[in-house]
Amino acid sequence: MQIIYDSYEKDNIYDGQSVLLEEKVAEYIKQEKNLSDILNEDYDSSIQNIFSKRAENVINALDIDSETHCLELLGRFGTFTRILSDKYKSITTVETIKQRAEINYSRNIDKTNIEIICTSDVLSLKYSRKFDTIFMINVLENVNALLNDYTSSSDNLCVKLLERYKKLLNPGGKIIIVTNNKLSIKYLSGAKEYEKQNSYSPISSNQYMYGRYFSKNELNGIIEKSGFEKSKYYYVLPDIYCPSVVYSDEYLPSKDASKLNYNIYYNSFDTVVFSEIEAIKEITKARIF
Repeated sequence: MQIIYDSYEKDNIYDGQSVLLEEKVAEYIKQEKNLSDILNEDYDSSIQNIFSKRAENVINALDIDSETHCLELLGRFGTFTRILSDKYKSITTVETIKQRAEINYSRNIDKTNIEIICTSDVLSLKYSRKFDTIFMINVLENVNALLNDYTSSSDNLCVKLLERYKKLLNPGGKIIIVTNNKLSIKYLSGAKEYEKQNSYSPISSNQYMYGRYFSKNELNGIIEKSGFEKSKYYYVLPDIYCPSVVYSDEYLPSKDASKLNYNIYYNSFDTVVFSEIEAIKEITKARIF
């Protein structure tokens, strides 16, 4: 495995997670600490999400051909990278922050089917092959920062990004967008993405510092504008960072579904105004899930 620096000039800070978090994760990797020890000692939700194995639940819900090739945009801290490398014949993962690319490399150094590319320009980056599946994990909601364009609308930039990466698909290929719904029960209850964000900001802000959040209908409009004729949705609870249960339009919860008692977590800085579990149960009973 190797890191390829292609058109890399400087870090492109594309989300609200701080450099301090990167330094903390890098130190854990350097110390070669046992995964269970990290999770038992550090209750920071960001650390829990980065090192938890629950991310597998999102990938396990998908029908994957192990002989195909996948692209991951963005690799971040390598949480999904390792999972995808176990599922696909090869994986190319793209990152715009040097330290995160290095963390990903260190976490997955034993893998032989991973290629890491660090770049400052994900739109102009040239690839040596096309892919059967492209994962965009936490990408669209941070699109303004990712593309270093703070004047254009997030919706237009998302379309531009999807159109570019659609051209990298093999016949029959697909793009899998992994993002949190801005109208999710978690955000409605008062949860925040990061400490300096205001409660309900994911819901009420049309655009925030890095991009914006989307509802299902808004996301569907972007997908259609990008030229995709078919789409399928999965519904992850409580969120994409620490998924406990995954539903789809073919598999929705009944009012007595035991899986609605899923594991839930909040950050220490969240102000929670109602019980997420009880609310989701009532929503299911009303058949408006």
